[in-house]
Amino acid sequence: MAAAKFKASQEFRAKCIEYVECKLTTKGGYHEAYSGFKHRTFPYLIGLETKDKTNLIVASVLKILPLFLGAMVPVVARKVYPQNAVAAAAAPQGPEAVLKAIASIDPTDAALIFTVVFFTLFNKLSEKYFKRSKVSFTTPHTRICETIESLPLDQFAGISSTPAASDALLKSCLAGIKHEISVLLLDDSEKVISDVVYWEFCDKTERRMRVRSRLVMDKPQKTSVEAHLLQAYYVAKTGKVFAEHDFQHRDNPFPSERASSVDNGSVAYKSILFVPIIINEEEVDSAGETIDHDYCIGVLCVASDRPFRFWRWGDQNRDEGTFGKVAYDHIRPYIQLVRRLAMHGAYRVEVNA
Repeated sequence: MAAAKFKASQEFRAKCIEYVECKLTTKGGYHEAYSGFKHRTFPYLIGLETKDKTNLIVASVLKILPLFLGAMVPVVARKVYPQNAVAAAAAPQGPEAVLKAIASIDPTDAALIFTVVFFTLFNKLSEKYFKRSKVSFTTPHTRICETIESLPLDQFAGISSTPAASDALLKSCLAGIKHEISVLLLDDSEKVISDVVYWEFCDKTERRMRVRSRLVMDKPQKTSVEAHLLQAYYVAKTGKVFAEHDFQHRDNPFPSERASSVDNGSVAYKSILFVPIIINEEEVDSAGETIDHDYCIGVLCVASDRPFRFWRWGDQNRDEGTFGKVAYDHIRPYIQLVRRLAMHGAYRVEVNA
């Protein structure tokens, strides 16, 4: 679906809203669990996460082969050294005995070997699952976030009074976000995250959005894009952190070409972590009652060209400890800085109740 030739019809918008809401509220089930295990958990368990399928297969064999060899030891030993004295005396000795024992492995022996390997891998998987860090409402970042939030807006804006200086500080925040999430992904090289982008609204109508800042400026950018073509827009309206695990999957209704670049090249990324920048304001209604309203002024998008990067085992259940929520907790200081930098003069859209 080409972004350059496509207009967001009412039917398309409804489909996009349903897609995002469903991903946020509906459990992923067995299909998501399988895909996440294949693309994220299994490579993590064997200690190699790579885009190269050949390397992944080779690494899988090298990691799992010792498990099978270890599981085969008691089976082969039982055949080489039978408990029956008569059979033991007649049995061949040396390497010939080992090869003969391996050749005589029957279905019962194979089932025993696979059972040992399965439970060994299952034990490692369960350790990874139960050691998952949980979202905490009080973290080492809590106080610094409160401090940043309490900075007077005018005074803070004075530190970066020119647009160029403000944009430079914003880009520095994006680099910090990339580093923090790379740490969560155990990616020392910081190559898993391909880009971090900040989208903002162009006016009060919610019709147009533009890229305010991004880490990788590899192609000329459009001045603005139709907002309803962007997944970031629909996430902004929810006001919630959203993880897209495979943007190029056939179920994703959004255009498959880069909306922000002039040449509309194909989208290279697959995983995207969307983080809406939310401000809360108190307003007095006609009855004189104070009502809290949440508004979104922009969306941070952390992208990777590998599927299921922002997923971990258990996320299919949509519990409180999903990777997206843990990542949000880790980058909160940068989110507060982005909010303080971007809110002055920013257009805002009301978050759906």
